[in-house]
Amino acid sequence: MKVLKRIIYILGGLVGLLLVAVVGLYFVANWRLNNPTASGRPVQIPTNAAVIARGEHLVHAVTDCAGCHGNNLEGKTLLDDPQLGYIAASNLTRGAGGVGASFTLEDWELAIRHGIGGDGRALGAMPSHHYAHLSDADLGAILAYIQSVPPVDHELPPRQLSFIATLLFGTVAYGDLPVTLIEHATVGGDAPPEGVTVEYGQYLVDIATCGDCHGADLRGRSPKEAETGPPAGPNLVAAATWSEQEFITTMRTRRTPSGRQLSEEMPSAYGGMTDAELQAIWRYLRHYFTQ
Repeated sequence: MKVLKRIIYILGGLVGLLLVAVVGLYFVANWRLNNPTASGRPVQIPTNAAVIARGEHLVHAVTDCAGCHGNNLEGKTLLDDPQLGYIAASNLTRGAGGVGASFTLEDWELAIRHGIGGDGRALGAMPSHHYAHLSDADLGAILAYIQSVPPVDHELPPRQLSFIATLLFGTVAYGDLPVTLIEHATVGGDAPPEGVTVEYGQYLVDIATCGDCHGADLRGRSPKEAETGPPAGPNLVAAATWSEQEFITTMRTRRTPSGRQLSEEMPSAYGGMTDAELQAIWRYLRHYFTQ
């Protein structure tokens, strides 16, 4: 009987220690998620019509901000799961529930190019590690357009992560959060000159977040990888074998030269890129996979 009691006491002590460790880990994870650090660098926001039109094109056809934030930038629910919590893409307008009226220029820059929200928390769903490549001019154009959008009243609940999700994102998956993948000191500057060039094609591939689904090396992501991240995208090596016109046609019609329909996960917004932009991307893929 004494031996049994001793075993029970030992097991109870171990369970208690485990609970203390888990709770402690939770507080560490929660602190990390809510206290990332980076210095923003505000950019100039021209207000002429040409810049606003450029920003509209980037938002709707290149960076596909509207894919998450809505066609009117009114915000959308991205995750609503009892096990994980609630995450929304913010209402970007100046309407009720929107951040447009309260964000400073530094807030915008930190959120878009550094992955840090206006309230100082790490943004998990915002692909800032790709948007970190945005030039100062293009970021200024995007912000000029956002500020020109009519206000939309759409209030969304604040982010709420469950105990499990906080532990997951604040420990095991913390190194995959955009804020941890960015060389913050090097963000900003100029983009390559616009044109049908390999360099500009690479820039477009970066800010269009192609690597999110197709992998950092553009050779695809598996369904297993997609369980904890963006959708699985195929290896793009095949696209580099198509002719320039076949590539453009595929992006416009969403059907490959062999007749295969592109996945619904592939944003249709990219079909709105100009011919020159798609030509530049095709040249970059050709160069990337054949060098």
